[in-house]
Amino acid sequence: MLAEFMLCGRSVSITISPTGAGESGKSTIAKQMKIIHEDGYSKEECLQYRPVVHSNTIQSLMAIIKGMGQLKIDFADPARKEDSRQLFTIAGASQDGELNPEMAAIMKRLWHDRGLQVCFSRSREYLLNDSAAYYLNALDRISQPNYIPSQQDVLRTRVKTTGIVETHFTFKGLHFKMFDVGGQRSERKKWIHCFEGVTAIIFCVALSGYDLVLAEDEEMNRMTESIRLFDSICNNKWFVETSIILFLNKKDLFEEKITKSPLTICFPEYTVLYIVLLVLRNGFEKSKLKEFLLTILMKNMFRPQKCVPKVLEANPDYPHLKLPDDQEMNSTIRHLLLWLNLPVQRSKKRVIYRIVKSH
Repeated sequence: MLAEFMLCGRSVSITISPTGAGESGKSTIAKQMKIIHEDGYSKEECLQYRPVVHSNTIQSLMAIIKGMGQLKIDFADPARKEDSRQLFTIAGASQDGELNPEMAAIMKRLWHDRGLQVCFSRSREYLLNDSAAYYLNALDRISQPNYIPSQQDVLRTRVKTTGIVETHFTFKGLHFKMFDVGGQRSERKKWIHCFEGVTAIIFCVALSGYDLVLAEDEEMNRMTESIRLFDSICNNKWFVETSIILFLNKKDLFEEKITKSPLTICFPEYTVLYIVLLVLRNGFEKSKLKEFLLTILMKNMFRPQKCVPKVLEANPDYPHLKLPDDQEMNSTIRHLLLWLNLPVQRSKKRVIYRIVKSH
């Protein structure tokens, strides 16, 4: 479902700033802009991400093994204990974090262990990169000596954003400037430097974060943090004339976990029984579950306060198109840029929201 919002002002240069809590997908949007509008990442740039891919993969597997200790889960094959010891030894001694075929063989044995898979299925109980399975399932490919990360590999890399990363691109004759800033609490003091004169704020919410905690605060639920942060931005007097784009992100991860991890973890007022009945009634139509969660988010986010934006029905000129999953994020971004290129209308703040995949 898509709702359109009006641009409060028109200028030759349009400034947009992805915002949200940590690991909500802000940097992925910036990467998508580069891929769509700057001819993507060159071979040399992709090669620069090779150590990041390797590091993300190694660190993800090590995080799962540490999780096994926390959750008191044993390897199904006792021989894997020695493999895990070797992994930590090699990773600790490595200077460049290179993932060679020998190390990949050890990691494959560990990844395929049934005990480790049990721990992976409980990843909400410890911190784990969203792309862990993607990289670990590609160990043969990414450990080759001539491996060059693909655009998709680069998109899925996880590097904590510190400072301010600026991206420029042109679309339909307009110059766009995007600021990517870190979402962790320690990074938010830098946001003010990006918000001056901003045309629109893209606020990212990871749907899959409803059962996870913050990396910087293990007592705070990620969805709760997003709701509070979004509320504070929406109702801030400095953004009364600023358009806000609400991105409900990582829907694919949400769809995977909703059958195993109840929404009551974050929203206790919505009972497990109600969700089960909803699934039975609709034959597990994932779109229904997405709409259900969207209703919850809107109820919690848009409170009757003085600066609350108005959510509107979708504009018939820009209907929501059901596209293949691998095109959905690109379609969403193109749609937003097309909207920003519309003739200026009466100055009034509105909100657009869209549910998208994690990549």
